[in-house]
Amino acid sequence: MTKALENVGDAGGFTEARGAGTLDREMYLAAVMRLAAVDGLVDSEERVISEVAIGLGLGPVTASSARRRSRDRAVDTAVLVGGVRDEDLRVGLLFDAYRVAAADGHVSRAELEELGRIAAILGVHPVGELPVPAANAHVPHAFLRHDDDGHSRLDSSEFAGEIAAAADVPALAARARDIGALGRDLVDAGISASQVTRTVSALADAVSERAIRLVLEGEDLAGLDFCWLAFGSEGRREQTLCTDQDNGLVFDPGEASDVEAMRAHLVEIARKVNDALAACGFPHCKGGVMAGNPSWCLTVDEWRERFRGWIETPTPEALLNASIFFDFRPIFGNEALAAPMRAQLALSAPGNRRFLSQMVQNALARRPPLGFFHNFAVAAGGEHAGTVDLKCGAAALFVDAARIYALAAGEGAPGTEDRMRCAAAAAGVDRREVEGWVEAFHFVQVLRLQHQLEQGRGGEAPHNRIDPYALNPLEQKFFRETLRLAASIQKRMEREFCGAAAGV
Repeated sequence: MTKALENVGDAGGFTEARGAGTLDREMYLAAVMRLAAVDGLVDSEERVISEVAIGLGLGPVTASSARRRSRDRAVDTAVLVGGVRDEDLRVGLLFDAYRVAAADGHVSRAELEELGRIAAILGVHPVGELPVPAANAHVPHAFLRHDDDGHSRLDSSEFAGEIAAAADVPALAARARDIGALGRDLVDAGISASQVTRTVSALADAVSERAIRLVLEGEDLAGLDFCWLAFGSEGRREQTLCTDQDNGLVFDPGEASDVEAMRAHLVEIARKVNDALAACGFPHCKGGVMAGNPSWCLTVDEWRERFRGWIETPTPEALLNASIFFDFRPIFGNEALAAPMRAQLALSAPGNRRFLSQMVQNALARRPPLGFFHNFAVAAGGEHAGTVDLKCGAAALFVDAARIYALAAGEGAPGTEDRMRCAAAAAGVDRREVEGWVEAFHFVQVLRLQHQLEQGRGGEAPHNRIDPYALNPLEQKFFRETLRLAASIQKRMEREFCGAAAGV
């Protein structure tokens, strides 16, 4: 499994290539075949090549013709790739080269070198750093920026500026509704899961900030020193295309004699903001994790005490709260007020083996949906029969593990990927193994985003349940391996944290 899989849509880059010249399309196919021949053509690569050929309008490629044509190594890659003159084809070529290289579940060193040559000829970043292709018509223009070296990257600042300019809540809601559509465009364009979720989260931040500012225009702020906090997936910058609100407030009462009166004022303001965000397409949290709930509108000292209490007395409710509130990030206001909360986690969590052990035990309540012989363990009955939950049954396994390693290391980064790289590495996990964790998490996020995209197209309300047997064979293979890896991470955590807590 490679990072490249994040950048590949279901149809690769060739679906709009039929209008190009025959020579262009034949050179495109020849370049892909040469890549497959680097370390020996296998059946799974032949199937992808046949898909590419059909998409190019060249008809199906038989196994014998694919092997015969791929054996011709006399023509250099530069000639093959350079012979593709159509710009849309050049953009799609690297995408399909990735698809072929990953078709057998392993990208060899020889394939990596060949991919690197193709990337260099096409003038894009090396393998693993594939940029957003500027010629991809599916990517909204407002998201594309060009570096000095000519490469493209995602940049949502222009769209965020339009959100910040909304004159009132109805105007803000109208602009916010475009976030889902733009997110779907990015998924459809094959943009990496991490870039999509970070972009969606950044735009959600912009909506929150503008909603707060609009509400505050009519409020008396005298003596109010506060910070709006994001929790959960927004706190980790991992929002997908379906999400609700998870937020809170931290405030400093200063010399105020009536803290409750200040809290009541802030709660009143926060409820207006929560309602504004709901109007913008971010539903109220069913569990009440919102700043308009007095339980989550707390002073700096109250938050610190809550955090300390959850760690020192890890009841089931405390462990649930830890899994939500420890993934926090300041969004608006005096961000310095959030620093003591982060400091409290760094002070209390790393040395508390009992808390960490129980966090692991709590995480182990969610097991990967794999049965005997590594078949998928789908729901047996009810409205979700035949499906697995990509969020709770897959993504959450990696999120939980990353959080636990971060707490053990006193690491403050809230994002799953950053936590894995910093905290897991600090715990002595081999760097290559950590990268495998990151790529597996990204793969699950890709499946979630693509599934939500298809639901949106079908007019369904987005959710996270899929039939794993409806995935193509390659995706099924990667999904099984991802779930097996999640199971191995759980065993590792159980051994490291639960054994230590028990005195083993």
